[in-house]
Amino acid sequence: MKKLFVSTTIFLLGMGAAQAAPALGMTWAVGGEVNMYSSDKPYALAANFIYDIQMSNKWSIGAKLLYAHDLVWVHTVEAGVLIRSYYYNGPRVHAFLQFEGGIGILFSERTLASTAVGGISFGFRAFMGANKNAYIEPYVRAGYPYIYGAGLNLGFNV
Repeated sequence: MKKLFVSTTIFLLGMGAAQAAPALGMTWAVGGEVNMYSSDKPYALAANFIYDIQMSNKWSIGAKLLYAHDLVWVHTVEAGVLIRSYYYNGPRVHAFLQFEGGIGILFSERTLASTAVGGISFGFRAFMGANKNAYIEPYVRAGYPYIYGAGLNLGFNV
């Protein structure tokens, strides 16, 4: 009986710790954003894909691919890496600060150019469902060359 009590206690404590910590592992997300990638218009529409690996409850690293179009002239493809710090880990919501860097390729009818891309994002991940596999992620970002952006990602833990 004592073994059963000890085993049950260890199991329940382990389950409690697993519920308190964010889900570790890989995440995939797709999303959309509005940003300023053009001098002709104050906004461009974008779609992105993000993959990241949580290294701990506080840090993750990953990759991001984004396509933006200002609906007039400029098309942009942005590829880069990200480092994310979770500075608040609540039971259903995790706030983050994300640093991004990479390369951007800008093209229009007449020009093709590449540039370094760098920036910072702030947002939060709100988990949906009892098992916290799916989430939504609103964010805002600032950097170069896009100046500003705001968007929403939909993702899941793998």
